[in-house]
Amino acid sequence: MALNLARDDGRAAVRRGRKLELLKGERAGDAAPPADAMVERSEDAERVHRALAELTEQDRSALLMKAEGLSYDEIASALGLSKGAIGTTLARARKRLVEAWRALEKSRDVAR
Repeated sequence: MALNLARDDGRAAVRRGRKLELLKGERAGDAAPPADAMVERSEDAERVHRALAELTEQDRSALLMKAEGLSYDEIASALGLSKGAIGTTLARARKRLVEAWRALEKSRDVAR
């Protein structure tokens, strides 16, 4: 479920970006991205780093290793866990990451 939420957020961001391009009449790659889009990407990257920083070292490592394409066996070996525990570890880590991201989003919205 957490992975789906993260994917949905990513898809929504892509749709917003496409709508902006259509509204401005620009095609991707024709010009440098607008300044506001670059700022938003930078802010998103900062929130991702902050959300990752709120995770435990094990959760953060598991997610980053999986994102790099490591297998469950490789992740289990690196973290000193059983292969069977990796799926649960990743699911819980994804959930915590989404929760941390949403908390940062709420605090950002309140600050505006």
